[in-house]
Amino acid sequence: MENKNINELRKNGIIRIPNFLDTYNLKKFKNFILKEKPCKGSSNSYISKSYKELMFKLLKLDLVKFQAHYSFFKFAKKMKLKNFSQIYFGKKSYLSMIDSYYNNQKKFDNKSIIPWHTDMAHGGQTDVNKIKEFPNPLDVSLKFFIYLTDVYKDNGCMSYIPCSHRITFQIRKGIHENKIDYSPYCNLSEIKSFLKIKKNYNYVSQNLDNSDDLDVFLDKIQNLDDLKSFDDYDYEMKAGDAIIFDEGIVHRGSRLIHSDRIVLRYIYRPYL
Repeated sequence: MENKNINELRKNGIIRIPNFLDTYNLKKFKNFILKEKPCKGSSNSYISKSYKELMFKLLKLDLVKFQAHYSFFKFAKKMKLKNFSQIYFGKKSYLSMIDSYYNNQKKFDNKSIIPWHTDMAHGGQTDVNKIKEFPNPLDVSLKFFIYLTDVYKDNGCMSYIPCSHRITFQIRKGIHENKIDYSPYCNLSEIKSFLKIKKNYNYVSQNLDNSDDLDVFLDKIQNLDDLKSFDDYDYEMKAGDAIIFDEGIVHRGSRLIHSDRIVLRYIYRPYL
């Protein structure tokens, strides 16, 4: 990965990298995950992210998982993912999570894996009193998302809207600094409603490097509820390819119609 990748990532909020995973590790990682077929967020989806966690596996004499988890951990070291994240953040970072999961095509019944949304948006909480704090807007993850199966339109690619991470950053910043009031902005309809509020629109527009970016973004999402409009934001990638993205970007997991999907993720956060 080179400096041009960093520049593109900062500009668009995401980059796509072919052949990120070599053939040997692709087969090895995929076979291990297929044995477990973990659901996202399940206990067996998490992979040891530190030497301490690896030693815990070793002390439990779980040698199969120890060896597998060590391979995942070693890959991050080899690829210098931490170094890349630190250049992107402009400060020291840490590996907050490694996980993997398996999506069974039959379970989705022609529905999106995950609808359009942005992360770090409090899950769209409607009661502001239930939100304990509005975190620093810079406390955002950089996600390395490695496909272990082929993905393409209507088959599990993570669709995204380029540059939308700049919009959501300004929303988080304005709420954190108490310049604008919180209201839900997690999913697409919430984001549209949030930005229709004049105070919110003006704040975001005035704090962007280019105020026209907000109108361009709003134009892009205007008809995204219509399935026919998804084509512009889908793409094709092969097993072993990866995307790296700022989790503030507006994205979704596309429909899964043709085959199962397997994903491996490394997630880094900055020290603030």
